[in-house]
Amino acid sequence: MFQRGVGVKVVEGVAAGEHTERSLLLAPALAQDRRRNHARNTKDGLQAARRRGRVGGRRPVVDADKRAAILARRERGESIRTIAAAVNVSVGVVHKTLTEAKQAAALETPNADAAPGAAGAARVMATPADLAEPEKFTSDEEEGGVKTLSGLLADLAD
Repeated sequence: MFQRGVGVKVVEGVAAGEHTERSLLLAPALAQDRRRNHARNTKDGLQAARRRGRVGGRRPVVDADKRAAILARRERGESIRTIAAAVNVSVGVVHKTLTEAKQAAALETPNADAAPGAAGAARVMATPADLAEPEKFTSDEEEGGVKTLSGLLADLAD
C-alpha cells in the first residue's frame, strides 16, 4: 500500500494523524483499534441478546426431575457418589443441589424456638460480622435472639 504512494489517515487513537510510509506506531495502533472494536461489538451483541430475552452461559444440568430425585435419594440416606452415578451427574453437581436446597429450606423454615403461632418468626442466621463478636456466643443456649456458636456449628454439621 505504501509502495504505491497510498497514505493512511488515522482519525483517533494512538496513531492519530497521516501516515505515508510504514510506521512503527501504525501496526500496534491498528491492532489496538481492532481489539477495541471487537470488545465493543461483543458487548453490544450481548446487550442486544439480553433485550431479546436470551441469556448466555451453560444450561443447567439439573432440571426439576433430577433435583427431586437427588433430594429424595439423599433423604433415604444414599451416599453422594451413589446418587451422582444413579442420576448421571457429577459429585459436585449433587453437592451444589443439596446445598442450594438446604439454603432454600433455611430461608423458608420458621424459628422452632419462636412462640407457637407467631407470624413472621425467622430462623436466626449468623453473619461473618456476628462471628467476629465472640461475646455474642457465650453459652450453649440462645441469648437475645442470637444463636450461640455451638448452635451454629451444630446446624452446619447437619
